[in-house]
Amino acid sequence: GTITELGSGETLPGVIIICPEFEIATTSNNYGFYSITLDSAATLIFRYTGYESYVVKVDENSVSRLNVQLSSGETTLKEIVI
Repeated sequence: GTITELGSGETLPGVIIICPEFEIATTSNNYGFYSITLDSAATLIFRYTGYESYVVKVDENSVSRLNVQLSSGETTLKEIVI
């Protein structure tokens, strides 16, 4: 599948895709493309810095291509006083 930004449609390289059930992970390439092989139903978690995580459950009868759009998240860091 391909991972893009919601709104602009720009591809997102370096997105981390995790499958906790099988303890496997992969990342999207420079064109936002990723590939992961699953033998049965599983959960996929898509994570990218500055964007909201996206979680989807995939079953064994799902389509072989899953395109995902991630939305940017408002991340506010707390102030650190030294």
